[in-house]
Amino acid sequence: MQTTQAEYLDQYIDFKGRVVKEGSSALLNRLSELLCSHIIRKFYHGPPLR
Repeated sequence: MQTTQAEYLDQYIDFKGRVVKEGSSALLNRLSELLCSHIIRKFYHGPPLR
């Protein structure tokens, strides 16, 4: 499953909107979550994990 540039942009805009609404701890959780899924997608090329 590849993520297109547009999808990343959507995620980023959604993410920025959340950052404004939520506090920094929620921001950090979301950021690490995004980072992990990005790293997994980048290096794991087998069948989907979920």
